[in-house]
Amino acid sequence: MGSLGELDQLKPMGQGNPAVHFVARNVTQARPLQRMGAEKQHVKLWITDGQATHEAVWWGAGKEASLPVGRFDVAFVPQVNEYNGRRAVQLKILDWRAV
Repeated sequence: MGSLGELDQLKPMGQGNPAVHFVARNVTQARPLQRMGAEKQHVKLWITDGQATHEAVWWGAGKEASLPVGRFDVAFVPQVNEYNGRRAVQLKILDWRAV
C-alpha cells in the first residue's frame, strides 16, 4: 500500500479536486462476480491481468447485461478498504469497455 500512500500526497481531492483515475487494459474476471446491496444494485468483482488479481467494487452497477465479460478495459480509482479489521486495496470501478 506504499503506492497508495504516495497517491495520497496528491491531495486535496474531492469536490473541485477529483481523485486520480487509472485504466487497466485487457483484464478478465478472476472469479464470478457477487451482487451486493438490498436490491443487488452493486457488484464486487475480482479482476486480473494474468499476474495480479484485485478486488473491485462497482457501486450502482445496474443490470447484469451491462457488466463486463471476457476481456475488457476498466477505469477505476484505487482505495483502501477497511472491513472487519482487514485492510486491503480495492478498486472502485468507474466504467469499462469490451476489448
